[in-house]
Amino acid sequence: LYGQSLVSIEPSNYRKDSIMIKHLHIVKVILLTVTVFIAGIFIISCGKNKDSPDTSAEVRAYMLVIDKNNVTYLKNEEELQKLHDRLCKEKADGISNAEVIKVTVNNSMNLEEGVCDPSQITSIDEAMEIYYSQGGKISFNVTVSESETKNIAFETVYQNSSSHFEGTKVTKTEGVNGSKRLTYHVTYTDDIESSRELHSEETLKKAQNKVVLVGTKKSTASTGSYAWPVKHSVYITSKYGGRTLNGKYEFHIGIDLRAAVGSGIYAADGGKVVYVGTLGTYGKLIKIQHDNGDMTYYAHLSSYNVSVGTRVYKGQLIAKSGATGNVTGPHLHFEIRKNGKTVNPVNYLPKI
Repeated sequence: LYGQSLVSIEPSNYRKDSIMIKHLHIVKVILLTVTVFIAGIFIISCGKNKDSPDTSAEVRAYMLVIDKNNVTYLKNEEELQKLHDRLCKEKADGISNAEVIKVTVNNSMNLEEGVCDPSQITSIDEAMEIYYSQGGKISFNVTVSESETKNIAFETVYQNSSSHFEGTKVTKTEGVNGSKRLTYHVTYTDDIESSRELHSEETLKKAQNKVVLVGTKKSTASTGSYAWPVKHSVYITSKYGGRTLNGKYEFHIGIDLRAAVGSGIYAADGGKVVYVGTLGTYGKLIKIQHDNGDMTYYAHLSSYNVSVGTRVYKGQLIAKSGATGNVTGPHLHFEIRKNGKTVNPVNYLPKI
């Protein structure tokens, strides 16, 4: 039975089959080797894609640098200006108690061109979140308009008045203060004032000056003291008391003062003119009655500048010197009388 089911194989056929089987085995080995090689290349390629980015996918971008610190990438240069404008607007919007003139960022902000993976590019909002998360702080200069109202102090103006006596001051118009508005441009650096500049000044109300009248009118009231009746140099040519004139002794009841013809003669004190005329040896004479009862005489005059009844002030020009009456030359004869009696004028006049 077994002999009937066996197939008879000739020796030559067996060799042919062995060679074929061997060739098939070699092909399998080659195919397996190629398969393994391709798989290895695939695995290596996958590993490279996992660990290293595909540089062929990188794009141009701009690194935002704030105060020399890299923050993140922005897509273009316009983003930096948008970021600056956004920061300034947000700062200005947060100020409600003043008119904002200008806002600037103090930080150094610039872009450095480079390349990166598209996923690394951020918006300006994301950029600032990153910056703040790094501990960054934005410094601002904020310029605002501030105003204040101030008084304008009135000035005092003095005006001469011939209607008022010397030494008197009379207020004609009371002074009234005005007001003005001062506007400043004030700059704050991080909320601390760093500069203040006056921008404008507006007058709200003009000040009204105080006007004071200063009297220039000479007072005719007697002062109680006497001034020399001649100006400039004073020289007594004949003293008060006994003297010999033309070989005859007499008592000189006044003093003689050197005075050229036509030189001015002045009232020794304020008072009222009670006599103007020619009187004996006095020649042309003026008498002045003073408020204290004293009387002064001015003799040997050439002309008069006042009339009877005139009130004169101390130092007022009343006449011109001459050589009228009993004289040996031009001079002024001057007397002071108290209670009707002559006294030595030198005792009542300033020292010379």
